This record gives sequence, structure tokens and C-alpha cells, in this order.
Amino acid sequence: MNTMPFSLLDTSSAPDPAIHLDARRLPVADFDAAVAAFDGVVQEMTVAFAQSRWPGVALEPWIYEQNGVAVAAALVMIQSLPLRAGQLAVVKWGPILRNETDALAGPTYEAAITHLTGEYAT
Repeated sequence: MNTMPFSLLDTSSAPDPAIHLDARRLPVADFDAAVAAFDGVVQEMTVAFAQSRWPGVALEPWIYEQNGVAVAAALVMIQSLPLRAGQLAVVKWGPILRNETDALAGPTYEAAITHLTGEYAT
């Protein structure tokens, strides 16, 4: 499990609002509590739901922090394909944001998508 944060996106030199996020994997048991107060979180984004609905998938929870404060998160479900042809990463309705109306909500969402794409789609 990756517990060390790494630099995700730094747009401090861009004309848009500056953002720097750190991404790290959370223990599965900690994810639901970490996102409970996030805007827009729904049951299908939780570990409790995923474990009961899709018991055969591996769960990889990610948290995105700015200045040590969690601002976004994603629960990635890893499903093995038939005949061991590979794996499929699924994020249902995510990533989710702590504050969907914050001025940095758009750049924060884009940064989380950039990370997930780099992590799972390469």
C-alpha cells in the first residue's frame, strides 16, 4: 500500500487559481469515515456498499490533500476480467470533492482525474 504522498499537480505558475495536491492510498477501513462529510457522497461511493454489492473486487481508496487537508477522494474498484485477460479499474461517480462549490473545485477534480488516469489507464 502506498502511504507516502506524492506531488500530483502543481499549477502555481498557471493563470488559473494555483493548486497543489498530494495523493495517497488510504487503508480500506478508513475510507468511509474520511469522506463522510464530503459534498455529494452517496452510498455507492462507500466501502460498506462496495464490499456488500461487489464482494469479488479489490478496493483501492485514494485521498487527495491540499496543505494537509483532504479535498477529494476516490474509491477505485479493481475487477479481474475473465480468463485472466487483465483487470478493469472502476470509479463509480467519482472522484468526490469535500466542497463542490469551492473556487478550486474544478482544478481539484481535474487533478484527481489526472492522477487516476495516470495510475490506472497507462
